[in-house]
Amino acid sequence: MTPKSGSFGKFGNLTILPPERDSFEKEIDRIIEAGTREHPLHVIDLDDVVRKHLNWLRTMPRITPFYAVKCNDDPAILATLARLGTGFDCASEPEIRSILELGVEPERILFAHPIKSLPALAFARSHGIRRMTFDNEFELEKVAKEYPDAELVLRIRHDAGRAFIPLGKKFGCNPRGEGLRLMDRAQELGVKVIGVSFHVGCGSLDADCFYHAIESVRVVFDYAQSKLGTRLELVDIGGGFPGDSDKPIQAYAEAVQRGLQEFFPNPEEVTVIAEPGRYYVGSAVTLLSTIQGKKVIYDDQSGERKRLTRSSTSSMMGCLGRCLTG
Repeated sequence: MTPKSGSFGKFGNLTILPPERDSFEKEIDRIIEAGTREHPLHVIDLDDVVRKHLNWLRTMPRITPFYAVKCNDDPAILATLARLGTGFDCASEPEIRSILELGVEPERILFAHPIKSLPALAFARSHGIRRMTFDNEFELEKVAKEYPDAELVLRIRHDAGRAFIPLGKKFGCNPRGEGLRLMDRAQELGVKVIGVSFHVGCGSLDADCFYHAIESVRVVFDYAQSKLGTRLELVDIGGGFPGDSDKPIQAYAEAVQRGLQEFFPNPEEVTVIAEPGRYYVGSAVTLLSTIQGKKVIYDDQSGERKRLTRSSTSSMMGCLGRCLTG
């Protein structure tokens, strides 16, 4: 196929590149050589997204990925993943809308925010999205009143020793304390809990934490079965997987597989999903921005140069945030 620029569906202007190993790099060089740009732009390698998906299937075949839409919601990325058959972790009504518009079935969507607004909850109910997370009693009572047919997933807290963005202080509950009390309360309210989730933190640098988190999930499963007579069926291992080209997920996959083999050895017992975000897009998106100027900072005492700062366009931080969240 020869290079061709033009409209592709509703995704705006795309460039279809020839099947050459270095075609993506050549396209970036072409954009740079075309001259300076007022606004930054993302260049997305959708082939890289596909390669990441195939690698996931090879390294963690037992685990179904539910892409974290908050990480990068570019329509071309979402459409590619929808065609590949992934599920989607949505944290808001707008995210759910964008996935439904792609024709994705409600069963492939997890409303993965433990605190949901009433309008968002009503929207999920009206579109048959039943699976959603919670980590507190107020949310349980809200769901029991507004969406009694929902299928809830208890989010427990298990923090990685090191992570780019720790999440435990904001989300999740103690699996051996508050989590068990929430299971009791859910039964009192007649709300169905189907599983347990956790998120070790965005950009985790601690692979072994997944093993110990799965151990904590087992605690809740055993409590539900022995004390409440409830058989849970879903394990959600969240996100935190690296996405850069030079950071393979093999160590993470080994820790996850070790945890599942020890604590959930029967694949027929549970369905296992994950919420990878930056894993899928970390190496697929390249940010291009024009440097508009530079400033040299000198030491007041010695007069020696301390550092060099560069200024780009004012909209660059928004682009960075879109690339790195999740």
